[in-house]
Amino acid sequence: MDQKADFSVSVKKTGGAPIPGTDFKFRNITAPEKTPEESVPEEDLANIENIKVVNNNGVWTISAANGGFTAGHTYQIELLNDDVIYDDSVDAFDTLKAMGDGYDITKIRFFNFSIEKNGTMNLKLNGGIKYIPVGDLNEADGLSLMDYAGLYLASTDEQGNTTYTASNGSGSFTYNGSEDIQVGDTVAVYSGTKPTERKPQKGTQNKTDNGEVAYVKITDIDDSTYYYVEAEAEDVLFTPDVLPVDVDEDDGTSGWEMNGTSVIIQNSKLIFSDAKYESVGLSSNTTVDVGDFLAFFTGEFGEAGAQDLAYGVITAIKVNGDGTTTVTYKEVDQDQIMAAMDLYDETKVSEAELEGAIEENKGEIQEIIEAQLMESDFFDEAGEYLAEVALKTAEVREIFGDDLTLSDCDITYADGTPLGANELMLMGNIIDKEQDGKKPKFSVSISTKTVHFDPKIVGSGIRAEVAVNYKFKIQKKGSNNVLEVDLTAFFEQEFTFGFNVSGGAVWKWKWIIPYIADYRMTGNLDLGTYTGIGITATAKLNEAKEPWGMPWPNSAREAAATKKSLA
Repeated sequence: MDQKADFSVSVKKTGGAPIPGTDFKFRNITAPEKTPEESVPEEDLANIENIKVVNNNGVWTISAANGGFTAGHTYQIELLNDDVIYDDSVDAFDTLKAMGDGYDITKIRFFNFSIEKNGTMNLKLNGGIKYIPVGDLNEADGLSLMDYAGLYLASTDEQGNTTYTASNGSGSFTYNGSEDIQVGDTVAVYSGTKPTERKPQKGTQNKTDNGEVAYVKITDIDDSTYYYVEAEAEDVLFTPDVLPVDVDEDDGTSGWEMNGTSVIIQNSKLIFSDAKYESVGLSSNTTVDVGDFLAFFTGEFGEAGAQDLAYGVITAIKVNGDGTTTVTYKEVDQDQIMAAMDLYDETKVSEAELEGAIEENKGEIQEIIEAQLMESDFFDEAGEYLAEVALKTAEVREIFGDDLTLSDCDITYADGTPLGANELMLMGNIIDKEQDGKKPKFSVSISTKTVHFDPKIVGSGIRAEVAVNYKFKIQKKGSNNVLEVDLTAFFEQEFTFGFNVSGGAVWKWKWIIPYIADYRMTGNLDLGTYTGIGITATAKLNEAKEPWGMPWPNSAREAAATKKSLA
């Protein structure tokens, strides 16, 4: 479950406060550059995230130092010192505590948490892009274009690391629509809702169809045939500049006032070819565009005594005939500037998509599951546990005697075939043995109906349930009494899948001016998994009139209690 920005993690340590870097490490997994392990240049300091450690009645609380953790980011705290443990009184540890005897807070050294964030689409597209629905093209051209959908192609290695590389497709398509397309134009071929009208999936009631989009640049036109190469990011994405504006009297501006909405600037002041502007990402190629930001200041550019006054985002530009330009703007704060290129959204795999994938691959999935279970120790361990439980029950003790162990017994398959010395672990190769002339009953069920995950919270998922039924016999050496066990063992596993994408500008500061140095985008697969096993067995002594049952406990706590009562 995502946490609030003011989320904190509590730890216990005797002898003083835990020290970052010595007793524990704090990491931003989404944006590692925000929690570097080495020193950084001064211009990067504004991006660094710090934490504070506060004593709260003997428990040390770790939280964000300023304003809370970043929405949409995932963090990790790793304990380095064995003398430091997590405080498990918080709700996050309830599931682990349910493990009963298997739970040990001292063994938990990593704690990951994510900060909630609604869908955000602040990323803007360049003006002048031409938009064509993929349905306006013939099927072959549309399919070819959609092979290169997106500006980058993602690939994931065996370790789960995702790498993004720029798309480099090229080709041609036939188009006879009304859109006026010229050589050099950037064209977006899309399915679903037009890209400029889309909304994020998370937190949006009236959702849009955010289908695939292929961005291409037209290189040649032959009648109705358009030749293209894949567009580059700068052809598609609008990257705002932060333009310094000196509002001192007689310094090239007029009409500016605090909380104002417009300013008149001499055209010469909107040319940034001077080398002094290179440090804030500006050059002779910089243009003034709607969506750029204005940073109003007094004093001399680059001097220590200068004072930043306010920021504004440009909403309109009017070039006057007297060598000036009227710029209309809306005042914004620093946080709004930092979020100017933010992108965040989450997508769940639909139940229909999962059902289609299951139906198409059901046979192969079933074969893989059966093969893995046959090669695993699941049935061995289930049978061994059951046999040990049976030997400790009052009914068996009464017939076989006390303190009986597996080594005191002959164990055979249902048809009387004895297990060899190497098979004394009871269930070795049991599924390859005949059961009264028949193989054990083996079933696999795969569906999208999860039991342990709420679809309203995590979305659709996959549930696989395996059941196998077989019989075996336990006979005390030198005795004619036989314990027959009819065993059904269950294995269940559930998965949920979710995808999220997070992007944002990498901002740096020079002097009092922020500027965009890079853009970072990450994609993540959110995977939830649940695994459970269960055994239902009916055992019958050859002289008993009725069988008696030994059901598998319903929880880890019940299992622990059962073991104690049988000991």
